[in-house]
Amino acid sequence: MYDGIIGYSFEPEENLLLKEGLALLSERQRTAVLMRHIYGYSDAEIADRLGITRQAVNRLEARGLKTLKAYFGI
Repeated sequence: MYDGIIGYSFEPEENLLLKEGLALLSERQRTAVLMRHIYGYSDAEIADRLGITRQAVNRLEARGLKTLKAYFGI
């Protein structure tokens, strides 16, 4: 079960496919995707919290979303 670096957790019966998809991502990719798409953080906020550049945030997010899209067949 993914409990997340930022405290977001899934109930076992909820979002099973999403949970499985997120498990395919690296910890930093998961964090970037969740912070942006669940919590609504900006590039700058994510970069500051992770101690990386905004460009690195965009790369992490893009790679994570690409993996999720492939997993879901989108």
